[in-house]
Amino acid sequence: FLTHHLDAENSVDMNLPVQLSSLLDFSHQSKENLEFLDMRTMDLQEIQVNMNSPKTIEKPKQLKDISVWLWTVLLLIIPVERILSKYKKQ
Repeated sequence: FLTHHLDAENSVDMNLPVQLSSLLDFSHQSKENLEFLDMRTMDLQEIQVNMNSPKTIEKPKQLKDISVWLWTVLLLIIPVERILSKYKKQ
């Protein structure tokens, strides 16, 4: 029990004080006596973890179409290349 990951929920669910008492050899005291001597002042609701699930569902990201931009660049580069080649007489 001591090697498990301990948090507020596990401590309450697995009865950590009772398990520790058995490990520490309090066998001469009864369980009723241990419950009577339990002087915890914090309420169980206060130490429980609030696990709220996210309310918004993220949409998967989609790729944008860039073919319009590619065609625009291509239509600009080809005439410029032809003009330069004519200027250099290739």
